[in-house]
Amino acid sequence: MAAPVLTCPHAARQLLDKYNTFVFDCDGVIWSGADAIEGIGEAVGWLVAQGKKVFYVSNNSTKDRGMYVKKLRAVGIDGVKEEQVFNSGYATVCYLKQYLQQKGLVGKKVYCIGESGLKNELEKVCEVLSDPPGLAYKPEELAKAPLDPDVVAVVVGLDFGFNLHKLARGIHYLRYGEANSGHRPVWIMTNPDMSFPAGKRVLPGSGNILSAIGSNIGQAPHAVCGKPNPLLFNILSAEHADVTAATTLMVGDRLNTDIEFGRAAGLDTLMVLTGVNQVADIPDAAAKPTYVAQSVPDLVRLARRAEAEAKL
Repeated sequence: MAAPVLTCPHAARQLLDKYNTFVFDCDGVIWSGADAIEGIGEAVGWLVAQGKKVFYVSNNSTKDRGMYVKKLRAVGIDGVKEEQVFNSGYATVCYLKQYLQQKGLVGKKVYCIGESGLKNELEKVCEVLSDPPGLAYKPEELAKAPLDPDVVAVVVGLDFGFNLHKLARGIHYLRYGEANSGHRPVWIMTNPDMSFPAGKRVLPGSGNILSAIGSNIGQAPHAVCGKPNPLLFNILSAEHADVTAATTLMVGDRLNTDIEFGRAAGLDTLMVLTGVNQVADIPDAAAKPTYVAQSVPDLVRLARRAEAEAKL
């Protein structure tokens, strides 16, 4: 049975009092497309003023952590620091760094399909090869194009300029890279999201690129680092030792990533209705939220009403 949408001020206050740490998804929770969720800056500011620890966990790899800080501040959330931001690009870099060390491949290269935010993060640990957007698909040239023998991984995230040229290059490294280097490149995916919210519409996400590559090579990625993989929370809690699963609430809008991520990480979850999924989607979901609220600002307004009523 789906949890009812919270409308009781006392219940909202009890919920917020129960947790020390709040982990927010961004798209569909903090903003939708280019627009902030109305009242989100004030709501998060109130939580911080109550002594709550706040983090931001996103599957969007198109921005690096510094870009996220700028956008969070732009929507009215003041005082955000990079160490509060954990996105799928950062998780991918953490995973890749460990993989390269374990396999003795430090100093090797990766071929990247993704936006500048992902490339910026990757360049902190290795050399990154990529192709510019807009290249024409020329099968005769691609059939003979050399493959760099130092490429040991193909890292893929959402790419606004994804095309057949990039698809072919990624596939060729995964299929034929071993012949050049003696080491088969692995495929590392940032996240599996098939879509993301943009205002009142939903747009295709990186999961469509995952499907395009997977259907061509006949295999799944070696790793998918974003939600619902609990890797993001494992990294967060390792970097912030005072964060524990028992006192952390995951807040998201998507059942198959945010809520499933919370369950996999051992967290209670709050689903908000400002993004992709709605109450009608909950009964058929594999992972069901612990709580449901209209939005983060609505939940905080209810809690503050309970606080005001208690003073009467």
